[in-house]
Amino acid sequence: MAYKFNKEAAARKRAEQVNEGIKIIEEEVPRFFQSEKWKNYLCFVSKFHKYSINNTILIFHQRPDASMVAGYQNWKKMGRTVNKGEKGIMIFVPTPYKVHMQEKLKDQNGNPVFDENGDEKTEKKEIKKMAFRIGHVFDVKQTSGDPIPQLTSPLVGDEELSSKYIQLAEKITRCPIFFKDKEQDLHFETGAFGYYSVTRDCIVVRSDLSEMQKLKTLLHEIAHSYLHSGKEGEHKEKEQRECEAESTAFILCRHLGIDTSEYSFGYLASWAENKDANFLKGVLSNISAVSNTLIEKLDQAMYETSEKNQDNAG
Repeated sequence: MAYKFNKEAAARKRAEQVNEGIKIIEEEVPRFFQSEKWKNYLCFVSKFHKYSINNTILIFHQRPDASMVAGYQNWKKMGRTVNKGEKGIMIFVPTPYKVHMQEKLKDQNGNPVFDENGDEKTEKKEIKKMAFRIGHVFDVKQTSGDPIPQLTSPLVGDEELSSKYIQLAEKITRCPIFFKDKEQDLHFETGAFGYYSVTRDCIVVRSDLSEMQKLKTLLHEIAHSYLHSGKEGEHKEKEQRECEAESTAFILCRHLGIDTSEYSFGYLASWAENKDANFLKGVLSNISAVSNTLIEKLDQAMYETSEKNQDNAG
C-alpha cells in the first residue's frame, strides 16, 4: 500500500517539535547561572558564537560536549560522513515566506484615495514573514573522514604572544585605550586592573601588569565599552554589567586559546536566583551578540595581520 502524505498531521508534528524546543529553552535558561554550568555554557558559546541564542541553548542541552556542528550535507562537503545510527541534534531553522495582501492606498496626508466610482483604491503588497521549522545537525564526533584543521592553540603564560594579541585587541576597540601606572591614575588605588569610563568613553588599563593579565583586563573593558556605553548601561545594575563583561571576556579568551582556569562565576548563582527567565535570557542574548561581533572583528584583524606579515616576508 502506497504511503499517503497527511499535510495536517505533518503540520501538527512540526508545531509539537517547535513547542518542545521552546519548552527546553524556557527550562534551561535559569539553570545556566549555576556557577559550573555557566562556565561550561560559556566555553560552549566560544565554539558556536554564530548560532542564535535559542539554537545555542538547544545544542548545549542535547549535547554539551559538542565542539563543531554542521548539517548532513555540509559534513559531506567537508569530506566527512555522519556515522551510521547517529541521532541528529535538534535546532530551529528559519524559514522565510511571503504573504500577498491588498492594502488601502493613502495620500501624502494619510487620507484614503478613491477611484472614479467612489471606492477606496487598493494595491497588492508583498509582506515578508518568518517561520521556524525543526532541523538537525551533527557534532564532529558523530562523523568520520578528513581531519578538521585547528584555528588556535592554547596560550598559556606566553608573554610575547599575549603582547601580539593586545595589539589585535587594540584594533577592535570602539574607543581610545590608555595604559597608565598606579601613580598616574587614582582609580588603581582600589586594586583595580583597569576600567571603562562611560563619561569619557575610554578604556584605561594598568601598565605594570603582566602581558597576559593586561590582555585579559583589556578584553573585559572592551566588552564593557560595547555593552554599556551611554544609555545602554544606565538601567543595568552593577552585577549584571559585570556578569555580561566578564562572560564576554571569558568567551573571547577561550576563542583565542587563552588559559581561563582562573575565571570564577560563583557569585552568579545568588545574583540570578530570583530573576525572571526572560530577563536572564536577555542577559544571555547580550553576551552572545557582543561576543559574536568581537570574535568576528578579532578573526578579521588576525587575518589582516597574517596577510600583512606574508607580504612583508615576500
